[in-house]
Amino acid sequence: MKNDLKLKNLKGTVDFLPSQQAARDFIVETLKKSFVKYGYLPVESAILCPFDLLSSKYAGGAEILKEVYRLKDQGDRDLGLRYDLTVPFAKLIAANQNLPLPFRRFEIGKVFRDGPVKLGRNREFTQCDIDVCGIPGRLVEAEFFQMTEECFSNLGLDVEIVWNNRKYLAGILEDCNVKEISKAILCLDKLEKIGKEEVAVELEKEGLSTGEIKRIFELLSKDPKEIFKTAKSQTLKDGCEEILELSELISKLGLKTCKFSSTLARGLEIYTGTIWEVFDKTKKISSSLCGGGRYDEIIGKFIDDGKQYPALGMTFGLEPISILVGEKFKEESLLDLSIFAFDKNYYVLEIAKKFREANIKTVVDFSSSRLKKFLESSSNQKIPFVAIIGEDEIKENKVMLRDMKNSTQSALSIEEAIEVIKKGRK
Repeated sequence: MKNDLKLKNLKGTVDFLPSQQAARDFIVETLKKSFVKYGYLPVESAILCPFDLLSSKYAGGAEILKEVYRLKDQGDRDLGLRYDLTVPFAKLIAANQNLPLPFRRFEIGKVFRDGPVKLGRNREFTQCDIDVCGIPGRLVEAEFFQMTEECFSNLGLDVEIVWNNRKYLAGILEDCNVKEISKAILCLDKLEKIGKEEVAVELEKEGLSTGEIKRIFELLSKDPKEIFKTAKSQTLKDGCEEILELSELISKLGLKTCKFSSTLARGLEIYTGTIWEVFDKTKKISSSLCGGGRYDEIIGKFIDDGKQYPALGMTFGLEPISILVGEKFKEESLLDLSIFAFDKNYYVLEIAKKFREANIKTVVDFSSSRLKKFLESSSNQKIPFVAIIGEDEIKENKVMLRDMKNSTQSALSIEEAIEVIKKGRK
């Protein structure tokens, strides 16, 4: 190996050691259980995509295209790595028009963005997406909030679902005579990060007057019920109605973690109605843990058959969630039992097989190390139990089971040892 070879990851990419990967696996399996319970089916889409697909005006909008990894293949075709799982879902529906609607799916896979790196945000990362095509209205949106609360409750995390409506936001800007709605929304999307004064400066750069900016912030501070009475644009009226309808459902369903915020924007242009992001209440992670919204137009524009394809979806960010969940996996071993035999022969494998058949995660020490070194290694790995096998144990068909936490040991039959280990796991 060359001395100048740098054995390190590219910026924004991570290797995961066992405890880290165990946390990620736990999150994925927990999410999958909820997804399936709510009727969503698994799919897998291609990571490599035609760049035309990723860059179409129906995809992520101009901002996200700055972060697309772009490349050429040997046939000189213009390609890109997928930056999310929503555009591939739209492509999936468009390419399989025989799918019965509504169609519910979840997909868990890697996506790539050449963007800024910070805690909980990498350039190569895994998204856990859940989407449905073919259901308009607020009921399914409330169900998404129900599912989100359940997912985070099962993960043991205290979160807040912050939600808004893009029609409402766009309608406020229309009522303030803003011409470049999308650009203004991108400015408002930075409100939490840079504050009101800096956003006002950015809006001014986009050509808005001081009076228009003041009016925007005035409307954003008002209750949607009040705004509905004086709304001029139909977009704003529709947004108010959707907010009020969803608010009522949230109240009736007793969804305690939901909080309306008129300033939440979510920068992607695909959103057409309700939008939301989920935040960690402990503030250990400042960025959102997941987010989603309604996007009723892009699938229809892909297919271009004149039909409506209402769609709703969200993404759970595995990276930031695993930072919060991962602590307990550092404190616990991923194994239940380690076996040490003075005489390394087939007998130790027969004993290990019996423990594994009882669903006990077992590792056999094949090294020539001494018992003291073996015990030290097992302790360092936080393995809760070790089984020691010598001549006496073989004659009596037993193992010397040692409880590493309590530093106690006793000679037990395999069956007795299994029961002790299972009780110790509870």
